[in-house]
Amino acid sequence: MRSVDELLVEFCRSGALAPLVLGMSASEVEKRIGQPGRVNVVQGDDCWQRYNYTGTSLSLFLRCHVPEARHRAATHRLGLRLTAITICVAAGAQLILPEAIVPAPIRPQVLLFADLHRLLIDGGVEVTNDGDQRLSRALDHAYIQVEGLDGLVRRIEATRRQPADAASVRPGRKRAP
Repeated sequence: MRSVDELLVEFCRSGALAPLVLGMSASEVEKRIGQPGRVNVVQGDDCWQRYNYTGTSLSLFLRCHVPEARHRAATHRLGLRLTAITICVAAGAQLILPEAIVPAPIRPQVLLFADLHRLLIDGGVEVTNDGDQRLSRALDHAYIQVEGLDGLVRRIEATRRQPADAASVRPGRKRAP
């Protein structure tokens, strides 16, 4: 059984949160960790779905780019790909992940920003610290961001990187430098 520390270090090192890997299809996601408790859908030239796993800190963002409106309804479900894996922890709340990711119960814990930063450094994960409770890491296939507030980790996210496509970042998020 992996510890939460090992899981978070590997997530920040690789951008994968086993068994989830950026770029996998919606059906693969559901097969590996189950149906989400809630799905939010946004359509336009990009079809977005946000999978929320009820009672956990996990949200997934899936995207399908279908520029022609007449093809959207028929193809968007088949073309959805996992674009972002996000762990959000409310202020003072505990980190909770679905059983498919952490099969055995883990002792929920509050994540301190300084502790996670030190854990990543000790684990050999190179991150850039902007000095304002934000860590970032660019991989060939993903951007990793860790955000803190008031000394606590609030969000850890791996976003699929597609350099040729400036619209590959989830709406409302800025592309990492």
